[in-house]
Amino acid sequence: MLYCFTFYGLIDVLSTYTFYVAFLLPIPGWALPALFHQSMQSITIQMTTKEAAEAFRQATGGTLRIYRGQRRMVDDIPLSTLATEPTGTSVDIDTPQTVGEFGQKMQEVLGITVQVSSSDDWQRIPQTEPLGNIKRYSRKTTSGHIMRPLK
Repeated sequence: MLYCFTFYGLIDVLSTYTFYVAFLLPIPGWALPALFHQSMQSITIQMTTKEAAEAFRQATGGTLRIYRGQRRMVDDIPLSTLATEPTGTSVDIDTPQTVGEFGQKMQEVLGITVQVSSSDDWQRIPQTEPLGNIKRYSRKTTSGHIMRPLK
């Protein structure tokens, strides 16, 4: 017991402090991804279309469709070449905002037209849906919509 009050005992307690805290106050499993995930990502005008789509996928789980006029851009080209009269250099991917608000912000700040779809790029997400809810539109939901008319 005397060892606990020595310098080496103090070092042992401090080195195992995180274990004791986790033991007494466990962190639920659903909270762990939030600890390791960046708080907010953004799309900048210096990115390419693929980099922007990947940043959006990592932040929300959805697919970002980028357009030039009526034509969807599938090539890996810089966003600066697509921008028409940009007023800024970046747009934050903030998950509480709705899909419509994000699309408006992309159009106003970067001058780029976008649409948001599900992770498998099959179902377009409604404009009133928050970006944080895109993960709810899973592949199973999409295949269910396909199979419904066949039943």
